[in-house]
Amino acid sequence: MEEALRTPEMVVRLRIYRHTDPAALARVAELKNLQSLSISLADVSQLLPRLDKMKNLQILHLQACNIPTFPESILSLSNLRSLSIGNSSLGALPEKISGLDKLEELSLSQNSLERIPQSIGRLTQLQRLGLSYNKLEELPESLGNLGALVWLFLDVNRLRQVPESIGELARLKSLSLNCNDLRTIPESICRLTSLERLSIERNPLESLPGCLSTMGIETISIEAEKRPLFMDWTYQPSDQPPRIALTDMKLFVEPASPFHAPLLAATESYGAGEFAPLILGLAREAVRIDSTVPDDYSRPGNSRLGGFPDLSDSELFPRDEEGRYWIFLAQLNLEDLASLNTYLPRAGLLSFFIESTESLKARVLFFEGDVRELKTIRHAGGEAMTDDTDDYTQSPYGVKFQRFVSLPHCPPEEMESGEAPDTYEKIRELSKGGDHYINGYTFTQHESPQEQAANELRGKPEEWVPLLQLGWDDKVGFCFWDAGTVTFTIHREDLRRGDFSRVHASLETS
Repeated sequence: MEEALRTPEMVVRLRIYRHTDPAALARVAELKNLQSLSISLADVSQLLPRLDKMKNLQILHLQACNIPTFPESILSLSNLRSLSIGNSSLGALPEKISGLDKLEELSLSQNSLERIPQSIGRLTQLQRLGLSYNKLEELPESLGNLGALVWLFLDVNRLRQVPESIGELARLKSLSLNCNDLRTIPESICRLTSLERLSIERNPLESLPGCLSTMGIETISIEAEKRPLFMDWTYQPSDQPPRIALTDMKLFVEPASPFHAPLLAATESYGAGEFAPLILGLAREAVRIDSTVPDDYSRPGNSRLGGFPDLSDSELFPRDEEGRYWIFLAQLNLEDLASLNTYLPRAGLLSFFIESTESLKARVLFFEGDVRELKTIRHAGGEAMTDDTDDYTQSPYGVKFQRFVSLPHCPPEEMESGEAPDTYEKIRELSKGGDHYINGYTFTQHESPQEQAANELRGKPEEWVPLLQLGWDDKVGFCFWDAGTVTFTIHREDLRRGDFSRVHASLETS
């Protein structure tokens, strides 16, 4: 800043970060030709009253500067095109904001705004409006006068409704309303023919306009279980006949399961008997997979982690358009698993591939014949693969299977208060251990693999089954990003049919 003040007439852009001297900072107002000013984490208390002297200013960004009251001096900046006051405890917006009629961008996110004045509707050149992370409960009808608006961000407020005038924003391309208190959005949204992206996650929605499914919106971000509010999101399996009844799949622990009694006893011993039905209802009949000894490929169709796959034809090995081989992760001999589960086919071989840990395109091959007839299909590894950073061809390992019970890593909502979380963690000791599972829960900080699959491929999250989870393994070399977990998920109707053609893959990592 000192250098800028030595030649004030030459400076048109200035950025200031963590300035601790408010008196020295006030001298910025001497830069008469300044057009763009950005200040973060600084005391601007002495500068703000002098901003009206900076008549050429077009861009003013103030971030984390503690500005509880909107500065009157800013209203004099008639050439201002972009104004941002963020994370500054701003409590109100004056009616006179309408005087800044050249504004094209206005961002007031991460403040304490409880209302927006009707006069905002006079900012007719506004193209981007950011009001996320405030305390807004309603919006003015005059919002519909912002005919040039393209991007509107209203996430994390307390909005209970959206004004009907939203339908007048003919140029609006992106509307974000995540984390509010909306039960619905108005039918007038159907008139937003330019809308390309709509985000309405984490709202207590009860109904939505049916037009959302026919408007041609490129991206609608909403929980899978809420998509049926405006469209048919039913998963459509193939025409193959089911091989097993849903009731016979036994994906969850039932009274006859060897895990039922220990779980029930654990809930009672820790004084959580009232939660027993809840916990038992969540417990999955899983299979734990552990790598054992190196696999020398002497037994075709052997259950294996890493290395190369056993296939009936080399052409079945998935490749990209340039002929590079996908990443082979595992193959499971279903006969080895037959006594440990009721939901997988009784015999055959499942082989698991992903294109890369970036694209996460998945392919699962199901061979139903005599696995002894299969041949190991090899390639050069490294550059011959779609992603040589995930080359697991050098250390193939055999595996052992163990019947297991799996519980969610985090307590259910009903057990999130008081001592219940600690109690749940004690009960969950019964399901700890191992890094690879069939039909187990995956730790995630965001959407579960089942939710991701339902969002992308339809159906409800509870209809999707975690077919295989592969975590960190120092023997095989598995380390997906930051010791993450790759999860292959299948819809239960496809699993019933032995149809593995539409398996979804996801990667959870910290």
